[in-house]
Amino acid sequence: MSDTSRAGGTLVAGLGNDLRRDDGVGPAVAVRVARAERPGVRVLVHGGEPTDLIEAWRGCERAVVVDAMRSGAPAGTSRRFDAGAAPLPAEPFGVSSHLLPLAQVVELARVLDALPGRLLVFGVEGADFASGEGLSPAVAAAVERVATEVLDEIGAALAP
Repeated sequence: MSDTSRAGGTLVAGLGNDLRRDDGVGPAVAVRVARAERPGVRVLVHGGEPTDLIEAWRGCERAVVVDAMRSGAPAGTSRRFDAGAAPLPAEPFGVSSHLLPLAQVVELARVLDALPGRLLVFGVEGADFASGEGLSPAVAAAVERVATEVLDEIGAALAP
């Protein structure tokens, strides 16, 4: 993955477990973003506990987190949340393989005054979270689109 100085800049974190089918969408998007090799952007594929993100984004001007969600929308649907401005909805991010769901981690960081300057979360609706490798077809089709949306956000933030 790309790596830059931890001070300032942008962190893109793909959260999820690629051994739980569609839960691997976050890492898949992060890998795609890393291939773009944008200066000032550090990319993290994160399969561990989301609480580690608090340390990972420390000192960052911006952080973008991509994670699978379950909201009842069609598989592959993506949603963008400005998690720095308002709490994440707990329901779509509440059922996961993580000890603490992402929405709770963001609120913990808010209480600790440990949010980055700007925090965006992209949720991608999953369909299959069973054990196994590979994304379902609708989620796999969303990877490129969501990676482009993330790169567009980064580009807009870096534009003069």
